[in-house]
Amino acid sequence: MVKNFEFRGPLARGPEHTKVFHNAKALIMPTQLQYEAQGRVNIEALSKGTPVIGTKLGALPELVKHHGYLTNDLISMEMYIQELPEFDNKSIFEYSLKFHVTEEVKQLINFAKKYV
Repeated sequence: MVKNFEFRGPLARGPEHTKVFHNAKALIMPTQLQYEAQGRVNIEALSKGTPVIGTKLGALPELVKHHGYLTNDLISMEMYIQELPEFDNKSIFEYSLKFHVTEEVKQLINFAKKYV
């Protein structure tokens, strides 16, 4: 059992949502789906400077990179969580900006200009 772990479940948008992500030491995303999409919750965590801890499946390896921890071994994930190192939250936030909707739109427009 992981100490100091709290399962929050779904969160409505608003001050509580922001507060939870700001106060979290990490988001744990142990997906078992090979084709898991990026997942909005992962981007939301990164946008608050919160590292993501998850499995090496789906889009997580591309998204998390050096801003969290990825493994397919749930035992090592539990050990990592219990000894969670400090992360550079500002660096995580800055990295998340490349996934902001304005950046996504710019990429789509550039793609359309190039191929349409």
